[in-house]
Amino acid sequence: MQQQPLKGKTVLVTREQSQAGALTELIEKAGGAAVAAPLIYFQGIISREVLMLIKEAASYDWIVLTSINGVRFFQELLKKASVPAEALSCVKFAAVGNKTKAALEKAGIQADLVPKKFVAEELAKSLIAHAGEGSRVLIIRGSLSRSVLLTELSHAGMSAKELTIYRTVHNEAAEEQIGELVSDKKLDIATFTSSSTVNSFMEIIHKLGLQSELNSICFAAIGPVTGKTLKKYGLTCIQPNEYTMEAMVKEIIKAVSKEEI
Repeated sequence: MQQQPLKGKTVLVTREQSQAGALTELIEKAGGAAVAAPLIYFQGIISREVLMLIKEAASYDWIVLTSINGVRFFQELLKKASVPAEALSCVKFAAVGNKTKAALEKAGIQADLVPKKFVAEELAKSLIAHAGEGSRVLIIRGSLSRSVLLTELSHAGMSAKELTIYRTVHNEAAEEQIGELVSDKKLDIATFTSSSTVNSFMEIIHKLGLQSELNSICFAAIGPVTGKTLKKYGLTCIQPNEYTMEAMVKEIIKAVSKEEI
């Protein structure tokens, strides 16, 4: 395979600004021209109820983190509530994937469980297999997270509770940039790492009436949940078997090498 398989390809990176760097680097390393247009950003949620639950975190058997954003805001809330990480030493932690696990470890917390496939459904299955019936589970989530974990764990007889600690916000500042990139046909590939980025992208497309301009763009999703959201809008996409940015870029490179893009 050539050293710069994405040479001549312009690839849209839609991740939140502080998290776009890793994907941008992968694309540029493969010779592609990465264009960052953050379609969402995150805001922490601090309330009396949230802080009270954070102070009670040590009373749970398991705490579940489903994103690196969750880890980031969870860590901030621990500091805000004056709860040292050591106070949670008796609690087991579950992470949805390796990136979330790494973020936890950076915060000084060891992940006890990571599913083989990095989606909520697989995390629920793994937790059910490892945690006993009646286990108290605190699910740290964002405002747009699905309730798969709560539903599955509750059905399995666990005492599960969701705690929403951050909200996902549509980045209106990106609308003009997306409009120009799509209308001027400057994009070869558009990458998406969450359903919220897909929804924000399509909100802009519909607002500007650019649906007909999407035919020339190849879409790539990091995993099945994001891929399903793209398909909801009638868009086909490249999707890796392993739900990571690295695997997604490899799938894009495969498609380019086969001249599918």
